[in-house]
Amino acid sequence: MPPEYPRRLPHNVTPFFTTDDAAAAYKHFLPRVLMIPIERIQVCRVEPVIVQATVQRSLDAIAPHLTQIREELPKVSLKNLLELPALALGLIFVAGRMGGSVSSKAIEGRLALRDRFWTALFEGYGPLRRAGVYLFGEDGVDARIPVLKVRKVSPLSTRSLNFARAPSSTSGPISPPA
Repeated sequence: MPPEYPRRLPHNVTPFFTTDDAAAAYKHFLPRVLMIPIERIQVCRVEPVIVQATVQRSLDAIAPHLTQIREELPKVSLKNLLELPALALGLIFVAGRMGGSVSSKAIEGRLALRDRFWTALFEGYGPLRRAGVYLFGEDGVDARIPVLKVRKVSPLSTRSLNFARAPSSTSGPISPPA
């Protein structure tokens, strides 16, 4: 997150997590994403690096208006909005750990974690979009806070939603590098 954000924050913003370290972001958000109920999990069909850039660009667009958002949109959590770039880094970390010579069960567990990070990010992006609509109107929001584009499911895809189940104890969360 750019260093100018702390200077722009309203004085009563709850402290928020920020990092440039994808492994630290993964470790920080893992407990939260593991609590997402299975019925809410969405399959990740995005390029995480593009999502992270979109999230950062969107946050940059609302940054000059954080005080206004705090005052006029009290149900929008600035803490959650400001943590979105770090959450996107957690998604990048998980997505980057898909390869290697691991068992299909381990890959399934990693896909489930990736989908959980994506779900948390996608759900957190909704309030950012709503704040953008409030600030810039329906006609101006897309230029500043774009919709997160998701690839369509291929009719030939064999991957079902059962990959989104919680990882088993044998495949477990990915350990960040020491």
